[in-house]
Amino acid sequence: MACTPGFDYDIFISFSHQDNEPRPGQETGWVERFVDYLKWLGKRRGLTGLEVWWDQRRLTGATELDRRIEQDLGRTALLVVLHSENYRDSDYCKQELGWFVAAARSHPLGLAVNGERRIFNVLINQIPHEKWTDSGHWTQPLAGTIGFKFHDATDDQDAFGDPIEDSDPKHYDAAMRPIVDAAMRLLKSFPAPKDDPQQPPTSRPAGERLPEILIADVPDSLARLRKRLIADIGDQARIADPIPPPYPATEHDAALRRALENTDLSIHLLDRWPGRAVDDGEHSYPRRQAELAKEAPTPSLFWLPETLDPATSDDADHRDWLNALETDARAGAGYQLQRSGQVQLIEDVLEQIAKLHTDNPDAQAGRTIVIDPHSTDQHYGFQLAADLKRRAPTLALEVTRDGAEPADRWTDFEQLVTRAQDLIVLFGQVAPEWVRGRIERAFKVAAARLGETLSLETIWVLLLPDCPGSQALPPLPRLLRVQILDNTGTTSIAEATVEQLLSGAAGSGP
Repeated sequence: MACTPGFDYDIFISFSHQDNEPRPGQETGWVERFVDYLKWLGKRRGLTGLEVWWDQRRLTGATELDRRIEQDLGRTALLVVLHSENYRDSDYCKQELGWFVAAARSHPLGLAVNGERRIFNVLINQIPHEKWTDSGHWTQPLAGTIGFKFHDATDDQDAFGDPIEDSDPKHYDAAMRPIVDAAMRLLKSFPAPKDDPQQPPTSRPAGERLPEILIADVPDSLARLRKRLIADIGDQARIADPIPPPYPATEHDAALRRALENTDLSIHLLDRWPGRAVDDGEHSYPRRQAELAKEAPTPSLFWLPETLDPATSDDADHRDWLNALETDARAGAGYQLQRSGQVQLIEDVLEQIAKLHTDNPDAQAGRTIVIDPHSTDQHYGFQLAADLKRRAPTLALEVTRDGAEPADRWTDFEQLVTRAQDLIVLFGQVAPEWVRGRIERAFKVAAARLGETLSLETIWVLLLPDCPGSQALPPLPRLLRVQILDNTGTTSIAEATVEQLLSGAAGSGP
């Protein structure tokens, strides 16, 4: 039993097995010794009974083991990524990261607890910061993490850096302590699960989609109000992961724009204090987030205390901005500005959330969607699955895998196609012929079932940011309706893409 309530495992170690090869003269590998020391130091910190999952028996192509690992990741509180060059070269490691992210996003807690990410990025080689903050890359889930240094490289960017060895107790212990302390603090902050988590709250119909609400960063003076608002919203909506992190201006803006694409309402609490200054930016986080929200199509609510006089602000630039919010014309803008007391604010927010509970989940009941990514684009597959499930909880979703032997892989693919109404083939960092091959295989399944009831209605080709475009595709067969969706304009799966997939609206022809 894990220390963390509601989970079977406290920590899952995601690593490349090449990093666990014992050095000459040693019987145990580096990762094994890392896990042993982690457990020992955890006990010294009071984490008695810490359950750490790490794969000691990887069997290449073992589909059942893959499914076991995927399930265990969904029952894990904290993912520790041992980030190395070997890890970056491993499709399986990227798949593990994608599995955890998909499971965490479907969990009521999300990817963060009390503002802290449930993913620890432990750098055992010197990986430049820009390599793991690329929002359009498989490292996207790591972009909001701090990064724990566990290598011996200096600040020289050209140095490779090797993992710190336990033969150097002083430096090894100094590198391990921040990880264990942060893990202890985070794991102890997990809330206790409800008595029957399988039963939906009586205040919400079973299966209803939870609206996604983003509550922007606030100045310290409004931190208590923000917490109260979250508590009063309760289970009526899902609160998006807090931003920042990331803290640098460019990464922060990209993360917020992605979040706004996937939320139903953003809320911005403002007062006379500007709030924390953006790293390398011109303004504060609350102001920058409000400005980006004004540009986005997502509805947003700006709130000011009813007694606030902007003239009392000591920051002239902030004072002018507050005045502009109230005096500038907002015709056609997607935001509303409200002056009220705190009680009225909370009542109005709850009323708006109630209006968002209008989606009809029954329309998706019994519908099965199969998402088919190549292993190089697996992270997009898991992100899409999480986004679809969030919007339509009653959907049956399957993501194909490339981990088994080719014959088994085709068998699994064909079995999934026979049950699906929609097949979504992801076109990213793969040859166009791979896409055609997947579609042709689906057609063969359909042809083999002539005279029988066939569920498959539509094949979608989803163009990812890294693909060469629909013009690169060879001519596609027309036995079934094949749709192409263009998702190249954003660095993640756009909300409009999810909406189109759910509605089944016709896209552009091949």
